[in-house]
Amino acid sequence: MLNYPQPIISSKLFWQETPIEIATDKNIAPFGVLVDDYQEYKEKPDSSGSVFNFWWKGNSIYSEDESKNDRTLLGWSVVPEETEGADLNRAQALLWNACQYPDAGQLYYPLRGEDYIIVLAESHSDIKPNHFRSFHITGGKGIYIHPGIWQEGIIPLNERASFYIQRDTENQKCINFTEDMGSFLVIPLKTVRS
Repeated sequence: MLNYPQPIISSKLFWQETPIEIATDKNIAPFGVLVDDYQEYKEKPDSSGSVFNFWWKGNSIYSEDESKNDRTLLGWSVVPEETEGADLNRAQALLWNACQYPDAGQLYYPLRGEDYIIVLAESHSDIKPNHFRSFHITGGKGIYIHPGIWQEGIIPLNERASFYIQRDTENQKCINFTEDMGSFLVIPLKTVRS
């Protein structure tokens, strides 16, 4: 099942860029903890995990929970109305959505050691696109995200990435940047692809 909203007419949307930072223990600390081995990490959620796949198809980015066969459109690399006819472009990612799990942490761990981008924001009562920061996680490390942190999935730097994910709740609060705030969250992937 594919679950995503109809694209908004994006020519009228503001593009809020969030520069990419190389993740370190220090700059990730407000949001979570870098994890070397998810099986050894003590603070991970108690629930059983599942495998999520993240992949590019043309100029669109998708995710899928293998346990539910539930697919989601995470974003695009060009404005949505141009995805079909545009040349292949991986210079950026345009994200439309983010979610917060108020009462539980989450664990993401790359199953094949992939490098990836994750977008995070600390808890705010009035969350805005400019609150978000993008992190480039390398070296096969995962991340445990503290409860209450805003995030939006994984942006793979290769065609496809598979992650082991654990979370203790499905209770979530989501925002739609395009409808609620008139903007895209823009991740400049060309800065880590060059």
